[in-house]
Amino acid sequence: MEWVLIGLFVLAILVNIRSFVLLNQLKQQKSRFDSETADIYRNLEMFTADIEEKNEELYKEFLVHIENKEAQFNERLLELEEKLGSQPNDAPVVDEDIASLDAGFEDNKKVETLHKQGFSPEQIAKVLRLELGKTELIVNMLNRKRSYQK
Repeated sequence: MEWVLIGLFVLAILVNIRSFVLLNQLKQQKSRFDSETADIYRNLEMFTADIEEKNEELYKEFLVHIENKEAQFNERLLELEEKLGSQPNDAPVVDEDIASLDAGFEDNKKVETLHKQGFSPEQIAKVLRLELGKTELIVNMLNRKRSYQK
């Protein structure tokens, strides 16, 4: 009976030793986990600071870009105002782009007039010396415009 008690006592001591070993391993794992968590937070803070710094740099570059564009716009505006001021008051101000737009509108009006008179897009293109595709496009747009107005 004494041997059974001694065996149980030794078994209890071994269980306690194993428990202390497991507790020690758990403490080490917890300290590693805490250390890794702290590293992750530090890395996130550094990443956030870096992103904020880059964001600020990009914002400053954007402001410089906007200022440059405004300066270019103001220069162009001054040039146009000078051009306008140098022309006589009774002479119309005609820019090349405006002149080309006016020519396009005149073509559209001529195509519309001839189409209303019953000419085909091919005939209109020949008479006005326009591209057939452009003439067909104008005629199609006129037809759509009419269908929407109905």
